[in-house]
Order: sequence, then C-alpha cells, then structure tokens
Amino acid sequence: MHDLVISGATVVDGSGRPGETADVAIADGRIAAIGKGLGPARRVVRADGLLATPGWVDIHSHYDGQALWDPLLETSAAHGVTTVVMGNCGVGFAPVRASERAFTIALMEGVEDIPAAVLEQGLGWQWQTFPEYLDALEAAPHAIDVVAQIPHAALRVFAMGARGIDHAEVATDDEIATMGRLAAEAIDAGAVGFTTSRSKNHVASDGRLTPSFSAGLPELLGIAAAIGRLGKGVFEFNLDNTDVDADLALMRRVCEVGRRPLSVALLQRPGHRPIPIAASSPASRPPRATGSTSAARSRRDRRACFSPSVAASIPCALRRPIKSSNRAVGGRAAISRPLSACPSCAAESSPSSAARPT
Repeated sequence: MHDLVISGATVVDGSGRPGETADVAIADGRIAAIGKGLGPARRVVRADGLLATPGWVDIHSHYDGQALWDPLLETSAAHGVTTVVMGNCGVGFAPVRASERAFTIALMEGVEDIPAAVLEQGLGWQWQTFPEYLDALEAAPHAIDVVAQIPHAALRVFAMGARGIDHAEVATDDEIATMGRLAAEAIDAGAVGFTTSRSKNHVASDGRLTPSFSAGLPELLGIAAAIGRLGKGVFEFNLDNTDVDADLALMRRVCEVGRRPLSVALLQRPGHRPIPIAASSPASRPPRATGSTSAARSRRDRRACFSPSVAASIPCALRRPIKSSNRAVGGRAAISRPLSACPSCAAESSPSSAARPT
C-alpha cells in the first residue's frame, strides 16, 4: 500500500513532454509510480484541475528571518516551490553580535522592504555564529526545504565592528583573515555559499549603503581564498553593471583565486542610465526600483506578496535529495495551481511598473 496517492492531477514531469492527467503514488517519501490505477493508499489527495510537477527551486529569496517563524512560506509554496535559497544580495542575520542586530534589521528592511517591526518581533536571536543560525533554522519546522548562504554584510560588520559600515574604512589583514575563516566555517557547517553586493540599490532604511559595497579587492580575494581552500561552496555577486568590463574582471579574479563556481544577480532598471560607481553620495544614487526617493518611502509594498523568482526545476530523473554538507536541502514534488500572481504582484510586474529589487 502506498503512503499517498495524488489523484487526477495534470502531471508535468520536467521531461518536455506535454502534461497528462495521471495519478502519482508516494512511498517512503519518494515517487513510487506515475500512471492510473496505482492501487490503494493510506491517504488520497484529489488534485483535479491542479498541476503536479517536480519541485521548483527558487534560487533567490529573502526568507532569512521568516523561515524561523513561518513553517509554510506560503508565498513560495503555493506556487509549487519546494526549495528556497536565502542569504542573497549579501544581506542576512548571521554572524551577529547583540550590538549589531539593529543594523542587520535596518539593512534587510531597506534592501527588501521587510518591516523592521516584524523582524524585531520574529527573530529570536538564539545565535551569534552562522553555524548557530543554521541550528536555529534546523530546529524550526518547515513544509519546504530551505538553503542558507553566508551574507557579506553581516560577516563584514561582525569582523570589523562599526568600521565595517563606514565606507572610508579598509579591512585589515587580520579582519580579512577572520572573514575568510568564518565564511569557510559557515559553508563547512551547511551554507551553500557566500554572497556579496556592490549595488547602490542596496541601502539600509537609515540611508547607509550596504557594508559590502566598498569592500576592496584584497578583502574579496581573502574570502575567496579561504573558501577555495575548503573546496566547496559558491559565490554570488550582485552588481549595478556600471562598468561591465571591470565587473567581469573582478569576478574572474575571484574565480581564479577561489576556484569555485560564481553566479551574478543582475538588477533590471528600465529607463535609468548607469551611474558612475564613484558617485556614492545619497543625492547621486539612482532612484530605487520601487520608485521611492527617500528612506521614509511608502510602505504599501510591505503588505504585498513577495513573488518567488522561480528559476530552476528538478527533472523527475534527478529527484534525489541534494546535499550541502550534512544538510539536506531538496528533492520534493509539488502540487500547485497554474501560476497566477496576486493583484499586488500583477501590478508591479506590469509593463508600466518598475522592476522590483532582488
């Protein structure tokens, strides 16, 4: 007898074949059979009119706080996402000391429009180090899988203190060594990688640029070398693309030193001309993609659904748990309605509206 049969869904299996109505049998947490007349099951879910697909992996999310108190992460799960990757854009909540918590909240509020009041109430702060943050994540119940990355902003402030937020300061050799050691420690404990931002669009709610914006080449290469010695983990850059050749040269150098894969997140800002990277005063920054012009901007979109940036699916043939260190982070199937956006998301994704930051 099967544990579960999903009955009557339109099965889209990731192979490229057209979808067809079929049943999906689950046994011991695995897909046992796909077809019709699959036999009895302890539980049957009627899925007429719904899609049964491989679980989608959302490679760019910001559930770093929400994953600690929300077991469903329904904004993603309702769209068929079964694995979310967090810690993007170099922002997150670990490593952190008590004196630095307020700034990590302000940075997440400014970058992702997640209300500080929600984060202040929801974050239990049962951690200081990144491995301790992973322990807190693991202790929280989750309906879908979560994947963490170590963010450069929190790491830099942890290593440098308040100097890490001051863009006139340069990390010392000892501080760079500390950042590299802690980044490697985080990845060894289960983080999938390290993320950084050099984007003017990433501004804390108090108006200060993200700490990683001014990180110099020695700092980036020091972190890359430490992760490279570990032999696992990936890099993610978020860039404004004001100087594509320089950006490519920087990323190429990081890859040469770290010998690890690297991805880059590109921010689309229709209608805005590139701003020289040297122009760092608040007055010279480009308008935020939300259309806001100050730290005291409208909070309308804070109540909106944060649509998942669904980017990759797992073909049925590869439906095995993905491992990062000792933490299982994937390998599920999904049932969802044909994709549709909530009114807020639909309005923001219309041709006349600006692209949201990621």
